[in-house]
Amino acid sequence: PCTLGMCKVGFCVPVSRPPSAMVKYAYFGGTLALLCGARAQFESCKMDAEQKILKREKHSKLNLVLPLLLKFTFFVAIVAYEWSTFFSKPWFPSFMGGPGLESEFDDDTNNELGAFYEIQLAYHVHSMIFSFVVGSKLEMHVHHFVTILLILASDLIGYRRCGAIVFLLHDTPDIVGCAIKMSIVAGSLYQTLVIYVTLLITWAYYRMYLLPVFIHEVLHSKMPIVERALFV
Repeated sequence: PCTLGMCKVGFCVPVSRPPSAMVKYAYFGGTLALLCGARAQFESCKMDAEQKILKREKHSKLNLVLPLLLKFTFFVAIVAYEWSTFFSKPWFPSFMGGPGLESEFDDDTNNELGAFYEIQLAYHVHSMIFSFVVGSKLEMHVHHFVTILLILASDLIGYRRCGAIVFLLHDTPDIVGCAIKMSIVAGSLYQTLVIYVTLLITWAYYRMYLLPVFIHEVLHSKMPIVERALFV
């Protein structure tokens, strides 16, 4: 039985039983293989396009967009899943339009969040792998490492509800972030400016307003102070 505390809006209740190892590794392994396979193919197309553009073959610009299109598609799909699945849950925060009620985990919700976590982990592991492949800066390596560490920690400790909300607050603006990168590659100034304004609005709302409100809810919850500090 769960021995940890329950916060007042219900999203910090630790999980009572993890999904089976077979299901867990199947989601993680399958998603990681799919993402890495697609990303490797797209990066190959991108390198080929860069060489052709140097030869003034501008029609190859499309291939430069492919790796970004993969990320954009992932974020659109995962955000649609997050909103459609989590919005009606009793533990979804009231300040985001949800019921905001206290409730224990049931088995369906537990397994649902377990699979969701494995898919998210696979995406970020794939991102870390390709940050080394494409020679990203040190800051990006650190970013991916810390992200994976936070995902694993919240999963192992049992704060999947908290993690699900944090994922949602970060994934939604990332859709616009990918869109503006594709627009820059396409070279459309007007379109880029419109997306840029949208990016500022979504970042301000989700990451600078809703995320602090969420942290405030956790800090003022019924969880023991050690657990609150651990989450933050």
